[in-house]
Amino acid sequence: AQVTLTREAEGDSPALEARADRLEFNSDADERAFSGGVVITSEDRVSEAETLLYNDATGIAVLRGSPATSRRGTEFVQGMVITYYLDSNDVVVVGAVNAA
Repeated sequence: AQVTLTREAEGDSPALEARADRLEFNSDADERAFSGGVVITSEDRVSEAETLLYNDATGIAVLRGSPATSRRGTEFVQGMVITYYLDSNDVVVVGAVNAA
């Protein structure tokens, strides 16, 4: 069975749901590490990765894959590392970058 994390919409930041095969939680760092078949859904954006490191305090989600991908309508980005700044909705893609 997959594990699911839901982040409620807050200010300009949309709601987010992450699903994966495995979840590890570090309460000291307020971080959640997802691995295995990671799928993140936020409004009309769907992202897929091998791992996701999510920090609730900073609102930063780091997706890693070979490659990690993110689709929104006809928009498409992929790279080895995709960093989402959820509060500002900014995206930074690093390594083997491809976008359309």
